[in-house]
This record gives sequence, C-alpha cells and structure tokens, in this order.
Amino acid sequence: MSVFVGAQGKGQRWSRLGAGLGFLGLLLTAGCGSGGSSGKANVGSELASAIQLQHQGKLAAAEALYLKIAKAQPSNYFAQYDLGVIAQTRGELTKALTYYGAALTAHPRFIPAMFNEAIIFSHSDPPNAIALYKRVIALQPVAPTAYLNLGLLENGQGQVKQGTRDIVTAIKQDPTLINKVPKGLRGLILAKVAASRGGGGSPSATPSTVATSTAAAS
Repeated sequence: MSVFVGAQGKGQRWSRLGAGLGFLGLLLTAGCGSGGSSGKANVGSELASAIQLQHQGKLAAAEALYLKIAKAQPSNYFAQYDLGVIAQTRGELTKALTYYGAALTAHPRFIPAMFNEAIIFSHSDPPNAIALYKRVIALQPVAPTAYLNLGLLENGQGQVKQGTRDIVTAIKQDPTLINKVPKGLRGLILAKVAASRGGGGSPSATPSTVATSTAAAS
C-alpha cells in the first residue's frame, strides 16, 4: 500500500504549526483586503492570536477567531487556509476542501492549500491529486514531499516510469524520505539516484525540504 506523506513527512497535511510564529509581521498586510491601517493591524493581531491558539491545540477557540476574520474579510487566505487545516484535522474533508478552495480563490498560487487538497484527493480522486501536485512542483521546484506523493500516485495509476522518476527526484532533494518509499521500490530508487549522480553510494544526508511557513510560500 502506498504511503502518502504530508509536508516534511510529518502527518497527513501541510500545517504551519511546527514552523513557529516568526512570520507574523507579514500577516498585518497579507490577505487583508481594503481598509485603514488600524483595521489591518486588528486583523493581524486576531490572526496572530488564532495561530497561537491553534499551535496550543485549542482548535475551537482558534476556529472561532478564524471564522470572525473570514466573515469580515473573505479574501483573507490565511484564515481560510487555517480553517481548512482545522477541518482536515477533524476529518471533515468536504469542509476542508471548501476552505482551501476559498484560500485559492483569494490567492491562486498559495501552495499549502494546493498541497493539502492533493492529500485529500489522493485516495478519492488520484488524477486530480496528480494535477495538484504538478501545480505545486511548477510553483516550487524544490518540493520533495510533493514529488514523492506524486510519484507514488503515478505508480498506483500505472504510470510507472514517470512515477519512478518523480520518486528519484524526491530522494535526491531529501534523502531522508527514502524511508517513506515502499520497501519493494527502495533498491531500485537508490540505484537510480546513484546512477544519476554518476557513481555508487547512498544519497547525501543533507535534506532540502519544502518550506513549512505559509507566509514563505505565498
């Protein structure tokens, strides 16, 4: 059975929770729409509070704040995205897709929302998931987990050659992901990685991972 991994291989969704809160200054202006500086500052402050609550696992309180922000500013893609993360955490996938869709309507190049949509569609609609992972990679070429998930899906859809190439790319970008490759494929993948580098040996142990900060991907 294929194992689909989230960002950095930690869980089934891309979340900012492990990334810290150092990017909050950007939130004062991003996705805030029109309005005076005071209104933007208020939204930024509320968003910072919601993220902190989410980081602490207080999802109901965080959700209430995100909903308040999204009601006042439907184009605030950070709030819409994090509402999607909370819904996905709870297994409410239809609701999560609605929020991710709203985030992408406001910011069509917002990679975390695309990535999480792809995770959801991986089992229910693999062709759609494949298309989403390809969009992620087009926007952010150094995206090892996206390449890995894409390759596993392609293999499952009978696109074995392309799937193998994409898994090889994933391992070249982040060698630690080899443990997420099904055991039956690992030998082949490692051999192809070595061959692509013109020699034997194991891949480098220095990973290059997708940025986990939603602000960094905006």
